Amino acid sequence: MLRLHGENEGLSLVKFHVGERAKKELVVAFMKEIAVPELVEEVKKRIQKINIDNVPESGYVEQLIEDNYLSPFPQVQSTERPDKVIAALMEGRVAILLDGTPFALIVPVTFSMMMQSPEDYYERWIPGTLIRLLRFGTAIISLFAPALYISFISFHSILD
Repeated sequence: MLRLHGENEGLSLVKFHVGERAKKELVVAFMKEIAVPELVEEVKKRIQKINIDNVPESGYVEQLIEDNYLSPFPQVQSTERPDKVIAALMEGRVAILLDGTPFALIVPVTFSMMMQSPEDYYERWIPGTLIRLLRFGTAIISLFAPALYISFISFHSILD
């Protein structure tokens, strides 16, 4: 499906087999000219280190390749949309696809990627940018609003 939507000679697909007992095919996709070679090699190295009996779902791969499992921030983005995967590949990212699951994993991920909707690619740049700025603004407000509310209602001018 990636080849259909993102027809490009630079698209490279590297196949691996994961799972000791129940082997599944896993594909690492990247653009040769765009992706950083060190990133691609690091992803390949982490996938080769996967040593479990069965990999039924891409969430297992996500947990096994991430840096810090205690981090509250996602280190891998999961998506079902081929257009989002193609856009990530064109940005120099690496996609991981597991046979039998509809999800693709995208690495590396940034906080701003989590605030971006796939529909943003189909908007003109001004409305798309305004909507994205609105998302960032509401995230900041939702982060600080509870603390501001508590500080305002806890302040007693008589006690000063």
